[in-house]
Amino acid sequence: MEQIGKTIGGDANLQPFAKILLALAARREKQDPLAQKLLRELSEEFPESPLYAAEYAKAMGRPIPAELRP
Repeated sequence: MEQIGKTIGGDANLQPFAKILLALAARREKQDPLAQKLLRELSEEFPESPLYAAEYAKAMGRPIPAELRP
């Protein structure tokens, strides 16, 4: 997780991918605040993607809106 965290601060092309990996790892490790922060950032950066908004809703413990369900 530390190495992925370093990637977030570095290469702009890899930054979204690193955020996804780190958010998933944070959820697995029960680090909910970090996962929520990263998924919120991704949903704001890519508002056209319903996947980030759905994952953010799950991380926040909210129901996924019907329009965001795959």
